[in-house]
Amino acid sequence: MSLFNRDSALEWIETNASTGAALLARSARSGSKSKNPEVIPDAAELPALDELDGEGLLECLARLQRTERDSFRLLQRLKKAGDVSGVRLVSERYVAECRALSAIESAALNYRLRIGELVGVAETETMFSRIFVGVKNAVLGIPSSVMPLIIPHLRRPESAHEIARLMDGRCRDALRSAAERGRAERAARAGEPG
Repeated sequence: MSLFNRDSALEWIETNASTGAALLARSARSGSKSKNPEVIPDAAELPALDELDGEGLLECLARLQRTERDSFRLLQRLKKAGDVSGVRLVSERYVAECRALSAIESAALNYRLRIGELVGVAETETMFSRIFVGVKNAVLGIPSSVMPLIIPHLRRPESAHEIARLMDGRCRDALRSAAERGRAERAARAGEPG
């Protein structure tokens, strides 16, 4: 069974957590010294998100994810230890971190969408449909574009149409086979347990 000293746990939070949680821990530590453990700064006393530091949005997201995981682990240890006041304090911190993490994740998603790192499904499907139609048309155009190059090498130039028909059939077969493979792979992925 793990037991934690309340002041040590608060000191750890103050040292390792986000600025808001660190302020809460500092306030709780100073409040416990003044025999008033319920002193928690209100939202007006907490720093604004843009005042936290100069780290970028994605770095902030990664830091908040690590902090949230650490807080969850600490909360689980405090629950096992039966430290009710520690659980209450860390629970409040954990909920606040989850809210902050959710807001930062949403901002990071919007940022990634804005810079083009991520795109919407409908936009992607439209783009790939255009690409696939272009590839299909290019492949089906191969027989027509190759015929002028082949005719001078034929013993019987009248057989050029038969060659074009054979090439067209092979191009269509190749496209059909690729489409069937794609459908089979998509069906197999859809059938996998997620």
